[in-house]
Amino acid sequence: MAAYGDADEIYVLTITGKMSGSYSTAQQAAAIYLESHPAAKIQVFDSLSAGPAMHLMAEKLAELINSGLSFDRVVMALNEFMSQVELIFALGSLDNLAANGRISPVLAKVAHLMNLRVIGTADQGSFKMLTKARGPKKCCQTLISQMEQKGYQGGAVRIDHVQNRAAAEQFQQLLLAEYPHASVVIGECRGLCSFYAEQGGLMIGFVKGNEQQ
Repeated sequence: MAAYGDADEIYVLTITGKMSGSYSTAQQAAAIYLESHPAAKIQVFDSLSAGPAMHLMAEKLAELINSGLSFDRVVMALNEFMSQVELIFALGSLDNLAANGRISPVLAKVAHLMNLRVIGTADQGSFKMLTKARGPKKCCQTLISQMEQKGYQGGAVRIDHVQNRAAAEQFQQLLLAEYPHASVVIGECRGLCSFYAEQGGLMIGFVKGNEQQ
């Protein structure tokens, strides 16, 4: 409610509702706000994603708003853009996912014992394991391969890491070697993303195709 202020047009972008209560809370706040501001327009977007994928969505939202489009056109265009954004990640550990009932504790223990990096994605907002990799370079190569399987062709990429900038830069270099014109920006995981990606984890948001924002 504090974030909504007294605005006439409000856009809210939340972390996936499958992993957090942020989306439902934002919807409740919107309903309360409209009671006292009936003429206001509010759109709450469930990103069905997190972290760097949301960075891309927020950047696009700002671009659309600043272009002068109407509220309804902004909503329509962002929904279309969001359908082209994907999230993929290499987790530093599976311990926190297992502790919160997201995956099997047995899988977490096996991955730890075998020193494997689990490559996963956000499938309609829920965690989905794709494959496994051992070693930093193999992990980065596998991430790129999985991105390509999802339709990546050189579009914008945002990389977030959990205290592992070296791995983020290695991934960036490998990606740019194949897609030299891609817009690739490195950032840091925060909050819930850091908790689930864990120490050393990487999260990559990207736009399918070759759109550079």
